[in-house]
Amino acid sequence: MKKRFISFVITALISAMASAQHWNVKSDAVSIEFKIKNFGVWVKGSFSGLQAHIHFDKNRPETSSITATLDASSVNTGIQARDNHLRKEEFFDVKNYPTISYQSAFIKKKDDKYEMTGTLTMKGVAKTIVIPFIFIEDGGKGVFRASFDIDRTEFGVGAKSGPMGKIVKLEVSVAVIAGHH
Repeated sequence: MKKRFISFVITALISAMASAQHWNVKSDAVSIEFKIKNFGVWVKGSFSGLQAHIHFDKNRPETSSITATLDASSVNTGIQARDNHLRKEEFFDVKNYPTISYQSAFIKKKDDKYEMTGTLTMKGVAKTIVIPFIFIEDGGKGVFRASFDIDRTEFGVGAKSGPMGKIVKLEVSVAVIAGHH
């Protein structure tokens, strides 16, 4: 009886995961922007190099999963000297931690949006965060949009005190097309 139950659970999980649509990222239509206060002034920047595996069913988000990785050294604030400083050990330490990653644990629908709970790993620190997002689909094409905040000090990025704010505001837009594994 126990083996039958375990087999049933495994089959149910596999079929649930198979029902989610696979989406391919349109790499030329990805925007990962951030802003943070430094000396009371908003400093803006971006990241590039997103790689993602997206299995998403808007009608059954509980069957969905999203894994994403980006190149930490791609940080770009428009000022080369600042970008080089951000790549150093005190901030992103790209020599030892070349990527920033996110792995969803579960996704649920909440009102007219979705909520994705998962693990953000940055600079060797893994924390559970919730990312609210919307998904707009039109004929095999779609876009995921998210706005959320993280506390950079929880990941050891920069000093805990000083003129730089703790909260980083992120705006993410990822265009996708329907695809196969």
